[in-house]
Amino acid sequence: MSLAEVMQWVNWKAASGADASGTSPGREGKNSEFQIVPCRDGHVAVVYTVTQWPATRTLIGDPRLGDPKFSTRAGRRQNIAELYEIITPWFADKTRAEIQMTAQAKGVPFGPIFSPAELLVTEQYVARGFLADMDHPALGTLRLPQLPVQWNGRSFAPRPAPELAA
Repeated sequence: MSLAEVMQWVNWKAASGADASGTSPGREGKNSEFQIVPCRDGHVAVVYTVTQWPATRTLIGDPRLGDPKFSTRAGRRQNIAELYEIITPWFADKTRAEIQMTAQAKGVPFGPIFSPAELLVTEQYVARGFLADMDHPALGTLRLPQLPVQWNGRSFAPRPAPELAA
């Protein structure tokens, strides 16, 4: 399977959304609906679906989020700077683990942002065998992510590319 095929599989939503809207996906930065915000011990990704907005609003608990301008996705996107001014302080005094646990209990998929070193020991990645050791002829043993899917119950561990002929 080629890397291009994997990327197409992973990004199918972006491709279908671009086809439906006629606009290619891009990086929106602070104008993005979903952003990364600071918390006590790092950063968290603020992500939710349209159907998760009521739970997100309840989780944050700020009455200003009940303003009709935030009641639709289009309204939230039009008022994105104000929305993040309201919700960002909620994260400041909480750890990534506290935020994730509290959000999951409400059905909201906020997620911690991990450093590469933290990912190597993240409980979920270790338990699911997401990372695999690969023996590289020049670099030694490397720990690398496997494809995040299995086919017929089988994972596909990374392997070094074949050496090019001289």
